[in-house]
Amino acid sequence: DGHMTVGVEFQFYQALPAKAINEGTINLQSGTNLFGMTAMIERDGSSSGKRPLYESSLENRGKIAINSNESIGIDFAKYRFENQKALTIYVGLGNIEINGEKNYGARVPQIWDEAANGKNYFQETVIDGAGGEISVNGKENVGISLSKQITGSTTVTGYNGLDVSDSTDIIGNIRNLNIKVNGEKTVGILRNSNFSNLSPETIKFTNKNLSSLSFGNDAKDSILIRSDKYGIILEKNLDLD
Repeated sequence: DGHMTVGVEFQFYQALPAKAINEGTINLQSGTNLFGMTAMIERDGSSSGKRPLYESSLENRGKIAINSNESIGIDFAKYRFENQKALTIYVGLGNIEINGEKNYGARVPQIWDEAANGKNYFQETVIDGAGGEISVNGKENVGISLSKQITGSTTVTGYNGLDVSDSTDIIGNIRNLNIKVNGEKTVGILRNSNFSNLSPETIKFTNKNLSSLSFGNDAKDSILIRSDKYGIILEKNLDLD
């Protein structure tokens, strides 16, 4: 029905940088279509005389606990994509605990493919999992779902002390993921079946984008990495118990 309820929302407005930070606990307690934190472009504007957009951030320094169903911890919404300017923001995933059923800890959605330069909407969106962990419990839940390329950052990475992204790596803006897979029929990382047709290249999981990925003691019929469309390659060593 299009309904969604959001805890903390970042809106890029009139080319003004902003910060939206959670330092408490966001409990998505019950129901469906609940979102812990989201980011989107509300309206573009002139950047003349303003602080640079790359100072913007959406950060979960506390915790997001998902106990509802069909909900998402951190997501990106679709509103406007004016003047072909990318969503310019640093996103700190922090600690996300997923319970309930059919939830995502974080999602890179397939949006704006139909727009001019829409392929590059996430060119300056950087997702960093350092210092936190996505804990995938419950049933049929996903740690992070990928449906669009997110690569090419130079300004947001530089401002936050990260290496400039390799634009040939279609998830080059994702860094330092830490995911523990528990629960029943859960998935750590999913290349979604609706992944953008504009980016059919193989995704590589390396030491740069993946810090840790493991099963918890309660994992049952679960998967660490799954692709439902196009290719994936694991180039990082994993120790499984």
